Amino acid sequence: ALTVTVKTKSSPSVAGFHCQVGLRTLEELSVASAPVAEGAASGYVVRGSTNTPLLKTRIDIDGDLGTLDLTSAKATMAINGGAITKASLFATPSDVFNTSMPLGEGVADPSGEITITATGAATPAIDRKGTWYLWLTADIDAATPAGSVISATLTEVTLGDTNFAVTGDNTVELPVKAGLSGTYTVGKSGDYTSFNAVRQALADGVEGAVTFEILDGSYNENIFISDVKGTSESSPVTFRSQSGNRAAVVITGSMPTSSVDIYAEPNPEYISYHHEGMVQVQRTPYVTFRDMT
Repeated sequence: ALTVTVKTKSSPSVAGFHCQVGLRTLEELSVASAPVAEGAASGYVVRGSTNTPLLKTRIDIDGDLGTLDLTSAKATMAINGGAITKASLFATPSDVFNTSMPLGEGVADPSGEITITATGAATPAIDRKGTWYLWLTADIDAATPAGSVISATLTEVTLGDTNFAVTGDNTVELPVKAGLSGTYTVGKSGDYTSFNAVRQALADGVEGAVTFEILDGSYNENIFISDVKGTSESSPVTFRSQSGNRAAVVITGSMPTSSVDIYAEPNPEYISYHHEGMVQVQRTPYVTFRDMT
C-alpha cells in the first residue's frame, strides 16, 4: 500500500498534484571508478606515533545493497634510519581522517613491500554509496631519528573480488619530527608561561604521554588545542592542576561560560573538561583537562 499526504503552508487544499511511482531493482554496492590518490594526508609525521595518516585516496561507490569488504591492498613503505612497525588502511565517508573504520593492516617485508589484509570478521566495511576516502597509515618506531624521511606508495586495492590500480598522486615523502613527551609545568615560573605557549609547543606533535601541570593562579586566556599529531591511547595529553586544588587554577577567557565549545573529532569519548572558562579541542583525541576551574 502507498499513502501520499500533501500539506501546504497557506491552504488546506490544493488543486491537484502529480505522483509517479516506478520499480527499480536494487543493485549490490560496487566501485564506480578506480581509486584516485590525492597525495599526502599531512605535512610531516611524528616518531612514536600510531595510525599516522600518510596518503589519502578517493573512491566513488555506487549501488544500494550489501557491503564492500577489503580483500587486500598493496603498498610500499620505507624510512631511512628508522622502522615502520605496522601499516593500516582505514575508510571514512568524508575527507576528515578518523580510526573508527579500520579495513586492514600489514607489516612490510625486508624490501618494503606490504600486503594489507582484513583484520577479521568484525572488520567494518564500506556500507553505502557515495564518495569514500581510504587512508594509508603507519605506526612509526619511537627510536626513528628526527630528520628521517618516510616514503609510501599505495599501488592497488582489492574490494570484494575486484582489483583496482590506484591512480593519481599515490606516492608521498614526509619528514619525521620529534614530538613532546614527559611532564611540564605551566605558569609564570613554569616551563611554559601561558596556554598559548603550550599550544605552540604542541604544534610538532607528541611522541609519548604528555602531562602539563598547571601552577596555581588565574589565566586570562582561552585554551585552544587543534590538530596535534601523535596523540593516542598510549600517548595522551593531560592538563591538570599541580596542587590538585581546582579552585586555585582559574581559566578565564573572552567568551562567556555558556559559549564553551568542545570539539573532539574523531573520538569524543576521550575528551573531558571541568567547570568554566573557554576550551576548544579540535581533531585531537585523548586530551583530558582535570582539576581546573
